[in-house]
Amino acid sequence: LQVFGNVSRSIDPPSSWSISNSGVTNNYIKPLVSQTANTVEFGIRGQSERFDGSLVLYRSWVKNELLTTQIAAATGTSAAIVSTSNATPTIHQGIEAGLTTKLWQGSNGDVLSWRQAYTLNDFYYRHDPAFSKNELPGLPKHIYQAELQYQYASGFYAGVNVRSASSTAVDYANTFNAPSYTIFGARLGYDAPSKKWQAYVDLKNLGDKDYVTAIVPGYNAQGQDTAALYPGDGFGAFTGVTYNF
Repeated sequence: LQVFGNVSRSIDPPSSWSISNSGVTNNYIKPLVSQTANTVEFGIRGQSERFDGSLVLYRSWVKNELLTTQIAAATGTSAAIVSTSNATPTIHQGIEAGLTTKLWQGSNGDVLSWRQAYTLNDFYYRHDPAFSKNELPGLPKHIYQAELQYQYASGFYAGVNVRSASSTAVDYANTFNAPSYTIFGARLGYDAPSKKWQAYVDLKNLGDKDYVTAIVPGYNAQGQDTAALYPGDGFGAFTGVTYNF
């Protein structure tokens, strides 16, 4: 069992594309400055015969956060117009938790395991003149992922998995949210005990569900759906083989 903590300071300069003139607008009256943050983190991790997990809590006090905003959506003849600017003070805090549980183990070496991961993204303005303590858009506040897998001692394995995300703010005014979603998948394959070769088939989004995978934030959507949502992939099957010489 381990308990840990740390205090750190980070500095993030503006990226090169943020200050280019290719489809990007900036506030030249007030040039971009580096984003800085002070972060405190505490956590615990542990391992036993049945469990292997970790839990981390963190909080960052961010100044001049570099935020990108869509000013005008892309059209059939023009690219989107995007602005990058420094924000008033913001807070990033959250939880990162993971747990692998060995549910059952046979005398022949077969193992049934359950892996889980949870992330809390609580990002918001401290006291912005326009947006008060609104959430920062673009990331789901809650994300949960899990996989139930059966591993044969011979090297074959099969499992099912799930990914669930809460609704996500689309604009800084918090007037419109992208919907929450839950998608399922499955994976099966073979890892040779000799480690010489591996093969797998990965099935994603088994229900062919429509969902939003990314967002380009705007200032104020006025509660209306906007052309700022990127759709996630539908059902897909992926396979691969690895051979070690």
